[in-house]
Amino acid sequence: MVITSYKWQEIEGVYPGIFSEFFPDETLNPADAPAMVYVGQQEDIIGFLAGYFHNLETLYIQRIGLRQDLRGKQLTMGFFVEAVEYLRRQGIRYLIGAIENTNRAALIAALKAGFLVNGCRVDTRGKLFVEMIIKINE
Repeated sequence: MVITSYKWQEIEGVYPGIFSEFFPDETLNPADAPAMVYVGQQEDIIGFLAGYFHNLETLYIQRIGLRQDLRGKQLTMGFFVEAVEYLRRQGIRYLIGAIENTNRAALIAALKAGFLVNGCRVDTRGKLFVEMIIKINE
């Protein structure tokens, strides 16, 4: 699997298409545009991880998208493992993010991947999120 990194200068031309492919029922809010996007591909795109730097050693994950037909399969977990390894080689020490409390599959997958619960918060729409963190580098 190949992980391709897109920085903020390149995202405008790449991210909207990837977002709409993985989340066809949602509208991309330009204010939510990430600073980095990491895309996993074999022949087709398998998934993506989008986020921004919270600080020099921490990447905040805004969204993870996995192909619908591959969710729960080895290939999607392989994408996540490859993406984390890529970020580790880039010197990232921590990954943090928030998962909506009703997204049971994502919460279970994050816990299985080694994420720890760091807290909870309510967003501006009144939705409850579970904050997660994982240390990926010493």
